[in-house]
Amino acid sequence: MIYHTVLIAFDFSDPASLQPMLETAVRLTEGDARGVVVICADESDIHQAGITQANHPAAGERRRRIEADMQALLASLPESLPRPVCVALPGVTHDVILSEARKRKADGIIMMARRPGLASYLLGSNAERVLRHSTCSVFVLRRASMR
Repeated sequence: MIYHTVLIAFDFSDPASLQPMLETAVRLTEGDARGVVVICADESDIHQAGITQANHPAAGERRRRIEADMQALLASLPESLPRPVCVALPGVTHDVILSEARKRKADGIIMMARRPGLASYLLGSNAERVLRHSTCSVFVLRRASMR
């Protein structure tokens, strides 16, 4: 199956994950990576006890900075990889991924697995929530060192 719109869920705490996710997107789109979008959830405002600052000018500037940082990271990767659109969105990671996938009518979502910690056993992981609620294919990549 050829995928046309693929979302890459990127987390800045693991910058090395971007290259394998882009390589996977190229394979899924059979080289036509025009529909690849890298998204990053900006969770910095979600725990503001009763105060929503998502529309505050500083929040918009923070998301523009995140998008610029993603572009800079993409520029550091091999030129053979695509330079997709990068979008930073406010909200909880799994909600942002699922919402953006619906909005863009994505065929697939690519994300990295993490070594489970205590919090993921108690609350579940973003990958688990996306897998459970997504209406499109979800590809969860695992590093060989995590096995």
